[in-house]
Amino acid sequence: MNRLDEFISDYKITVFDIGGMTMEEASVFKSDFREIAEHFIKVRNGGEYVPSERTITHVDEFLKLMSVMAGDKTYEEVVKKIHLQGEDKEGMNVSKWMQQIKRESLEEGVEKGRREGEALVAIKMIEEFVKNNGVTMEEALVKLNVGAEQYNEYKQVLGK
Repeated sequence: MNRLDEFISDYKITVFDIGGMTMEEASVFKSDFREIAEHFIKVRNGGEYVPSERTITHVDEFLKLMSVMAGDKTYEEVVKKIHLQGEDKEGMNVSKWMQQIKRESLEEGVEKGRREGEALVAIKMIEEFVKNNGVTMEEALVKLNVGAEQYNEYKQVLGK
């Protein structure tokens, strides 16, 4: 007998290849882990994981794990939004939150695009006015009724 044997645990460990399971086999999981198993299965089979309508019990832990597993920062946005709103995180439908965050991201992108488009048109108009009328930028801003502060905001929106 080795003198270290008393310090070594002899546990039986069963390892599952979760990604190699079928969706039917994953249905035996009744906890939040079922969503994680479905993610592994769908990704391994070349599909895209979309959260189900099931309620998640351990929301914070689930979202943080899914952010890492899926490589999708949207899950982190959901965590931040939940914390900011002081929501009760237990028993939450992740799918609805994901849809809301993605919708808000899309709306932000549309608004950003609108602001950038407006800024681009305004700057082009001012620059053309300067070029075609032989005036200084300050004179053009006065004639076009655009304040220097507004012009600088347009430039800032475009990163100029």
